[in-house]
Amino acid sequence: MLHEFEEFLTADECTASAYVDYLKKLGGNTYQEFISRSLKHTISYAFGTKCSWLGLRNNIKVCHYKFMKLIKDVAYDTYHCSDMLFDKYGSYLQLIVKKQNLLLNMVSRVIRDVSQIKIKTVGGIDTSVIEGDADSIFAKYRLPIDCEADLQNFEDALQNVADFNKILTEISTFGGRNTYDFIYRATQRIITNRFSADFSWLGRKGKRVFKNLHLASLLTKAAMKTSNCTAMDAELSVNKWLRRCAERARNEKKI
Repeated sequence: MLHEFEEFLTADECTASAYVDYLKKLGGNTYQEFISRSLKHTISYAFGTKCSWLGLRNNIKVCHYKFMKLIKDVAYDTYHCSDMLFDKYGSYLQLIVKKQNLLLNMVSRVIRDVSQIKIKTVGGIDTSVIEGDADSIFAKYRLPIDCEADLQNFEDALQNVADFNKILTEISTFGGRNTYDFIYRATQRIITNRFSADFSWLGRKGKRVFKNLHLASLLTKAAMKTSNCTAMDAELSVNKWLRRCAERARNEKKI
């Protein structure tokens, strides 16, 4: 879809002009707000997770795309911002991803708390809302994991029992129709398909062993807590998810 959009913008000046008019209508009190609105109305959150301004961490480099150049031109004309300022806020893509994950986490917390209030009110069960650190894992760690440094940082945190339990509590709110659906939801926010494709559950076919990671234990325990499944069921779902990572990563490159 992006390549088709780029072809339209490049080949047809009328289309590019219409896009510029559309951007101008989005407006914004500051150039930061304008860039935020422009990106949100041009690319999806899902695609934004695969992008970075300069293509760092093996993401898609977007600074050279036509739509970004047009956004930049409008920012110059309207807000008179410099190259340095635009490049700084052009990387707002990563902030969009972080804000999305934080928002999803907040919604999950609200749903959890309302459910617990309902239990206390209707069922008469004295269950208190879980208290703890209000900081989300998406604010504290570089997620989704996409390189060895990110993985090691998260693994180090999971070695601490208190941090492990806090993270377990948070990801247990992601929900899902079944065990595999929960694993899919959790992993989509925690680790990329591209990086996960280097692993298999037992390390077969020359891949790295996943089951020995603290992350594997986290996913398994969270699935058991959320889906009320056995450890074996949870591990099978993680294994199934791992087998499809390479295919999903290839499909993502085609977007």
